Amino acid sequence: MADLSPMPSAVEAAELVRRGEVSARELVSTCLERVEAEQARLNAFVHLDAEGALAAADRVDAARR
Repeated sequence: MADLSPMPSAVEAAELVRRGEVSARELVSTCLERVEAEQARLNAFVHLDAEGALAAADRVDAARR
C-alpha cells in the first residue's frame, strides 16, 4: 500500500488509484480512519456513510480489474 501520509489531495489520490499504487478501498479506509480519529476534535461531519463509501470504492476497484 502506498504511504498516504500526509493525505494527498483529491487529484493526487485519484492518480494513485488510477496507477494502481493504492486501491480505492484502501484509500477510502484510510480516509475513514482519519475521520474517526479527528471527528471528536473537529466535529466536521453530521452524517458519514462509511458502508456506502466502501461499497462505492469496491465498485471502482472491480471496474479497474
